[in-house]
Amino acid sequence: MGDTILTVKDLTVQFWVGDEWFTAVDKLSYTLKAGEVLAIVGESGSGKTQSSMSLLGLLPPTGRATGSANLKGTELVGMSIQELREIRGNEVSIIFQEPMTALNPVYTVGFQIVETLRTHYLMSPTVAKERAIELMTLVEIPSPADSFDKFPHQLSGGQRQRIMIAQALACEPKLLIADEPTTALDVTVQAEILKLMRDLRERVSAGIILITHDMGVVADMADRIIVMKDGVVVEHGTSQEIFKNPQHPYTQQLLAAVPHLAEHVDGDELSGPPQTIIMVDDVPVPLSEPRSDKPRPS
Repeated sequence: MGDTILTVKDLTVQFWVGDEWFTAVDKLSYTLKAGEVLAIVGESGSGKTQSSMSLLGLLPPTGRATGSANLKGTELVGMSIQELREIRGNEVSIIFQEPMTALNPVYTVGFQIVETLRTHYLMSPTVAKERAIELMTLVEIPSPADSFDKFPHQLSGGQRQRIMIAQALACEPKLLIADEPTTALDVTVQAEILKLMRDLRERVSAGIILITHDMGVVADMADRIIVMKDGVVVEHGTSQEIFKNPQHPYTQQLLAAVPHLAEHVDGDELSGPPQTIIMVDDVPVPLSEPRSDKPRPS
């Protein structure tokens, strides 16, 4: 892994509700290196998405962020909208949660990639189209030259997700935020999207923040994991530490929600204690192994 590209310290996100500020994220701190995948996991409402949207000033008008988020020497928190427009899509890109609705339905997918390129680079329409088709080829869109002129509704969910990834990577950002990148996709397409993200990480050496509640996706992708509950970090460690020896009861509950397999099969009957088997660095890890009571700092 490379140098540290993002340092977040005491990031707090609040929303004005009624007549007071409600804290959705409380003093979140972490670092991210080039080529590293950091997963932020937790149930809906835990603050994982808002913590990342706040980095680019994408909170709703009732929200505010305080603290620090330093992107290779540039402070993001408190930056003006005009300054953030130079950062968005250029140095930091986001793969939004819903591939079915995140793309504009009245523009072709090719136009939407070209728009990103021409916003940040001085490119002619012809050159931008050629680059867009290259990106569509990179993310394995079938017949990219033909698909360039299609509208989002003419593509499958998996193809739309690939278009969003192509758009996010158009300017080769230092930081990629993937917000539930496999939501609403079937398991086969999920596997393809995750493989694509792994390949792209190697290709462009971007740091990736992976926001999800799917522990299977985390096991397949993440180097380190932050577990959030009610806006607070309850556990932080490497994938090996979290999956093999989770300390916090909430982390244990998240892992227990992963579908279980039986250790032994005897004819048509399942015998032996049920175990959760999950792959970490291509090694099967049974989560029913004894756990240490030694606390790990968050």
